[in-house]
Amino acid sequence: MPDHEVAHVHNPGPPAWGADARPFLEVEVLGAPGTVPTFSIPTALALGRDGRRYIVDEGECRVVMVSPAGESTGSFGRRGEGPGEFLDPIDIEALPDGRLIVSDYGALRLTLFTPDGSFERSLPFDGTPGEIVLRSDESFSLSEQERVLFTGERMVSAREGARLIHRLDLQGNREAGFGEVRDFTSMILTTFLNKIFIAGLPGDSLLVNHACFDHLEIWTPDGKLARVVHRNVPFTPREPREDAAPPPPPAGAGGEAVPVPRRDVVLDVLSTGVAVSPDGAFWAVVVALDPTGFPNRSLRPQMESRQRWALDLYAASGEWLARQTMDEEIPFALLEWHEDGLYLLNPDGDATVRRFAVSSSGG
Repeated sequence: MPDHEVAHVHNPGPPAWGADARPFLEVEVLGAPGTVPTFSIPTALALGRDGRRYIVDEGECRVVMVSPAGESTGSFGRRGEGPGEFLDPIDIEALPDGRLIVSDYGALRLTLFTPDGSFERSLPFDGTPGEIVLRSDESFSLSEQERVLFTGERMVSAREGARLIHRLDLQGNREAGFGEVRDFTSMILTTFLNKIFIAGLPGDSLLVNHACFDHLEIWTPDGKLARVVHRNVPFTPREPREDAAPPPPPAGAGGEAVPVPRRDVVLDVLSTGVAVSPDGAFWAVVVALDPTGFPNRSLRPQMESRQRWALDLYAASGEWLARQTMDEEIPFALLEWHEDGLYLLNPDGDATVRRFAVSSSGG
């Protein structure tokens, strides 16, 4: 789709319902201290046909099964490379027939399970699988968890022709791919500037959230960019800058120093999880960080300098409706929409899974 045919939705002012709108009401917390079940790094949730919740615990390489009443009913999976085992499980989806598909970016595969957690089969993936979004034709969209590699002081594409999103069938066959991959020259850029979060929209369109850019994208089912929703964060990322004090260059042949370009990035904001309800309304997590920047090449220690974070709600049109500032220590949150509410997973904070009821107005 030509650029001039891409619709742009700008949100320059405060949200339509006001800055203090409270459309999210917490109704359940799973994994709180002193309760069962507990999680190490919860990264995804699927809802079974019987109301059972399947929660991926990446830290323990397992899927925890939780009843509608919030009680643990067992788990499946363990660390390993054998059938039904995981290295880095990252996402899970429930198929219409009740089976489950788990994305494992460590093992470079997807795995199918029965509703009770029995291993069925593996689907190898030529890449690093990330988040899964099911489509109405029983195929699915799959993001790539990592799309660049760190080689010395240089970032390069992980593989020729890499795409942000892939479409596969349930046999693992790649049907299509779209979205260009950027090359960056810093470790921090590998982790976040090339990272995306995805959610399905009605009609098999796809919502794509780039972690470090102040917009969201809506892609058509056939892989064309249709709409760009410009957010009002109001904090925004800054462009990569030349490092003022680069490290000593590595020695080359003959012991001579070989200068290597190095660029780091200064970030004011990260945006992580997204979720979409059946009417097309969508949510995005926004985290404001310390604007003094990142003096080192590791982001995780800097997460402690987070200033504030919020959930933003948008209408299907892209209009910004509400921002609900959150007080809890949840520096990196993921979202899931299911028929019983909006779920927020906190893998890097207190490892809880929270369920919210969502109002239809700003009251």
